[in-house]
Amino acid sequence: MELTKSRLESFSDGVIAIIITIMVLSIPLPDSFEPEKIFGFMLSIFIYFISFVVVGSFWNSHHRIFRYIDKLTNKVICYNLFYLFFLSLIPIFTKWVIENPGNLIPAIGYDLIYILVNLCYVLIFHIVVRTSERDEIRNMRERRKNAAGKASRQAPPISAWIRLIIIVGTAVAIIIISIAIPAVSTFFLLGLPVVFALINLFYDSGKHA
Repeated sequence: MELTKSRLESFSDGVIAIIITIMVLSIPLPDSFEPEKIFGFMLSIFIYFISFVVVGSFWNSHHRIFRYIDKLTNKVICYNLFYLFFLSLIPIFTKWVIENPGNLIPAIGYDLIYILVNLCYVLIFHIVVRTSERDEIRNMRERRKNAAGKASRQAPPISAWIRLIIIVGTAVAIIIISIAIPAVSTFFLLGLPVVFALINLFYDSGKHA
């Protein structure tokens, strides 16, 4: 029996829902009402909020790109599984950051997972844009062809790869800054995914409205 797009989407939505549930259950309750404990609890909720926005952004991107899939291929299924695999690691790294606020290594690990999820999304995006017969995608391919190697913003494969390169380059720069100034590591490293997630949510929702 051939796997249908709706079945894969339902599976992906279910996995993402479980990911968010696991993240909220990872927030440790304070064992007292001392100001330090309450502050730590609020910080944990803030870190959870960051991860919630990041996962929500990936869910939104996944939903949008699957609108243009005409037929599932083994590559799309494979890349989608890797996409969900790396996305499912976000709760673990969220908990690691919550338990070690201000430490560099957990924050770097969080960013690396974020980059790997983006890479899988770009691979899915590239396949869909290359194979879809929807009018909007065909027009995009035609604009890409007419651009003749120019960096056109209307060319999704180029834009997607450029976005990934920008994310990786920004992450490397922030890691270097964080090594030099460890006190700001968590702030800067967690700021990277949430900023790109918000840009993705608001920019793309306006573009596809």
